[in-house]
Amino acid sequence: MAKDLFSTQASSYAGFRPGYPSSLFEHILECTPNRDTAWDCATGNGQSAISLAPHFTQIFATDISAPQLEHATQAYNIIYRQGSAESSGLPDAAVDLVTVAQAYHWFNFELFQQEVRRVARPRATIAVWGYGLVCTSNETLNARIQYLYKDVLGAYWDKERELVDKHYASVPFPYEPLSSFDAVMQYTWNPLQFQGFFSSWSAVQHYKSQHGVDPVADWINTLSTMLEQPVDVFFPLFLKLGRIHP
Repeated sequence: MAKDLFSTQASSYAGFRPGYPSSLFEHILECTPNRDTAWDCATGNGQSAISLAPHFTQIFATDISAPQLEHATQAYNIIYRQGSAESSGLPDAAVDLVTVAQAYHWFNFELFQQEVRRVARPRATIAVWGYGLVCTSNETLNARIQYLYKDVLGAYWDKERELVDKHYASVPFPYEPLSSFDAVMQYTWNPLQFQGFFSSWSAVQHYKSQHGVDPVADWINTLSTMLEQPVDVFFPLFLKLGRIHP
């Protein structure tokens, strides 16, 4: 069963997690010939579901976190429901596309595979993607991000985080591979956005639970001079795309 590590910080997750570029969805749709129904698994606040909504008749968007779903972006053809990756509650042979954004590493891969094959229609598509650690063009700031990520929070990351650091190179993906896609997501952030994003990390919640203090607040205070002006930030985006066979 996938872990629920984001209910506590659902509002900051919704407000500060980066969105995904339209080019990513265009690439996925090019490999998805049938577009009646999609399943956005571990939808969180519906970032991916809302991007897919204009292209499908219906979208099932599931998450194990009720607080996350409470912050989800609504659309007339998105059906939000609480459910796990391994037991979605969807009908058999119901979907033409399965998507998982920045959550695949939390799943029980074998049970999720069984669920995917159960709910997928013939030759449906599966798209699994994520993004690596944020960086900037300022090497001093990058070093401070690495300090927070590794030195302060290193012991508080769940072991699954290593799969993200390796860009899903070692995760099971038992589907017919389709064309890959790599990109860099770019945004411009102010101090509030820096703090909001890092505060949404699961490792920060583990740290706060153990020590009773917020490590991000102290970290932000040490960067005041570097964050006086908006900063361009970059995320490496990676995708695994496949065709689902029975």
